[in-house]
Amino acid sequence: MRRNVRMWLTGALGVLMTFAPLGAAEIGSPAPALEIGSWIKNGPVDLAAGKGKTIYVLEFWATWCGPCLESIPHLTELQKKYRDKGVVIVGISDEPASVVKPFVEKMGAKMDYVVAVDRREATSRNYMGAFQIEGIPHAFVIDKSGVIAWHGHPQAGLDSVLERMVAGKYDIKLARDEEAALKAMDEYFQLLERWNTTIDRQERAGIELQARQVGESVLAKAARSPSVLSEFASAIVLVPGTKWRDLELAGRAAESAYRASDKQPADKARKLMHDYFRTLRAAEQDKSPEKTQQLQQISKQILEEAGPDELKEFAWTIMAAPELEPRDLTLALKAADAARVKTKDQDATALDTYARALFQTGQREKAIEAARKAVQVNKDERLKPILENTLKEFERAGSGQPAAR
Repeated sequence: MRRNVRMWLTGALGVLMTFAPLGAAEIGSPAPALEIGSWIKNGPVDLAAGKGKTIYVLEFWATWCGPCLESIPHLTELQKKYRDKGVVIVGISDEPASVVKPFVEKMGAKMDYVVAVDRREATSRNYMGAFQIEGIPHAFVIDKSGVIAWHGHPQAGLDSVLERMVAGKYDIKLARDEEAALKAMDEYFQLLERWNTTIDRQERAGIELQARQVGESVLAKAARSPSVLSEFASAIVLVPGTKWRDLELAGRAAESAYRASDKQPADKARKLMHDYFRTLRAAEQDKSPEKTQQLQQISKQILEEAGPDELKEFAWTIMAAPELEPRDLTLALKAADAARVKTKDQDATALDTYARALFQTGQREKAIEAARKAVQVNKDERLKPILENTLKEFERAGSGQPAAR
């Protein structure tokens, strides 16, 4: 469960690996020393020597891992941004030096941070294994006191963590609470998986009671974390394969997320989105005119009040969330179009979302035009292949060629 809902909906950002689960570490644990077989670029790095003055980012990656390669330019940008502010980024691979070295040399300035090769996976075991992490890329942040202050996907929260840590505003107690809440979320959805696999009514009732207790602990542990509460609310409603959904708990989580937030327009928009999908799920059982009217009112508010990012997220969720019924593609198109208009046709991701919504509503030629515009206005090299593949997919559709996958 260590991914946000958008990742669940659009596919994994990481590649699974296997480490012996040690499970002994947590946020706030002292950072183990690095056990490096060879330093490929820059280095060596001594964590103990940097204590009191340096923030370290350790990222576990591999040359064969596609999502890892997408993270490399991002890490390079972060290193450049924080190089003079006491931040050192170290990429660690468990591949042979004979594989890593030519790769790094070929990357040149595009991979501009410390790169090392692990010694017989020792460092991976001390970090990835200790936290029971099975997917790469995965990053760990070590603060100036020498403790592990954060871990997660390098493109999902690392920027914010470094910004706050450099400014002296990072709250490690909050990070520990969030980690505990995420572990409770894991337990919650494991219980739901058990519920799905049993047909014994008494056992199901017991699982439901236990799940509600664990759900309450998630709300308590994440009380100061709008992001975790929001993630929990969305997961209850949207994660596929769940036959029993506690929509009342989802609503309380969304409400708690809003109360714990800064109550900016984006916070209100996301709460409205939670309300929409929760109401949509409830309407699967209650097909009354009141529920239909409620959905219309909520969607109208979202279209009028949400910003471009929230509108894009809303459109993508309608289009991509598994098992979502009914899937209102007309509403997704309206949300995507509103995001496009608000960004004045200059945001590549808004145009890409709009193009996808057009395509899914059967407007192929308009979708091609919007996808082509997205490629033209894009200024992010990381997005370029994704946008180009989308354009090719739309062009191939209906042309007799197989669609891109």
